[in-house]
Amino acid sequence: MGAQGIIKSTTLNGKGMRMDIEIAGQNITSCYTDKGGWTINTMIGNGSAEIMPPAQYNLGKDQIIIGGPFINYSEKGYKVELLGTDIVADLNSYKIKFTSPDSILSVYFFDSKTFYLAQAVSQSVSMGQIVKSITNYFDFRQTDGYTIPYKMEVYLPEGQFVNEMAVTKVELNKPVDESIFKKPE
Repeated sequence: MGAQGIIKSTTLNGKGMRMDIEIAGQNITSCYTDKGGWTINTMIGNGSAEIMPPAQYNLGKDQIIIGGPFINYSEKGYKVELLGTDIVADLNSYKIKFTSPDSILSVYFFDSKTFYLAQAVSQSVSMGQIVKSITNYFDFRQTDGYTIPYKMEVYLPEGQFVNEMAVTKVELNKPVDESIFKKPE
């Protein structure tokens, strides 16, 4: 709706991921840990931290692992299937279906030349509802030896909302105070 905001995301591999979003003076915090998740959303009048419902937690819990479901996927119980190729953002892409141990389905498109993630089609939570989301990834850059997309477009739900994100700063291997993942009382 034309509003701009700031997103700060912190991940401590295997321990937790916290995302703080500020838009038009309102704040949304989502936090996932290896034990559960919690949220604060002042946009819907909720200024106190609440435990995530299991369905929401299951959709986002892989965010605590750098590389998400792609790292050691078979050990985590994912079923993976190559569905062939497709064109995504003018790129010939491999189309791969991932099914989580919780039966959550996602389809990923990887550029057949670079093997960078071009698009993810998955389930997410928007305004308390589970919806299909599509995320396109662009502008890949090398940062401290890692390749990171610096631009993303997220379509929610069913293309009604488009969020464009541009990364302005990436810091890797910095100390993280684990207390940021603790649910405020």
